[in-house]
Amino acid sequence: MPTSATGRAMPISKDTDPAPLSASDNGFSLTELMIVVFIIGVVSSFILLTAAPTASPAEEKADDVRQMLEQASQEAMISGQHYGVMISESSVQIVHRSLGNWVPVGDARVDFPSDVSVSYLGESASVADGQPNIVFDPLGSAS
Repeated sequence: MPTSATGRAMPISKDTDPAPLSASDNGFSLTELMIVVFIIGVVSSFILLTAAPTASPAEEKADDVRQMLEQASQEAMISGQHYGVMISESSVQIVHRSLGNWVPVGDARVDFPSDVSVSYLGESASVADGQPNIVFDPLGSAS
């Protein structure tokens, strides 16, 4: 015989069955749960898409060097002169040929932080006798 919380015996009655639950008392339906999960997914994707990706400083410098190489090639084709790119361990700079010498072009230079070292074709980057590492001819070809 079942007992109550006080330990006294409780009579069993056949009429004490709980009332059957209606469909609205059973909780959420699968469709309702799927809609909520879908809405959460859409909202979270909007949040992720609005957060702008940030490039690392090294990626930004690499992009600057790429733009500099394109600029040197275009300047060589537009001006009909040879342009070069001097690569050192701490910077990359555009130069052009003037009166037999390689002369820096304005502020076309990218300096690297002290913790970054640049290599050219797997070797330490160095400028030999003031000659650029890369030369663009008037056709825009690099050598």
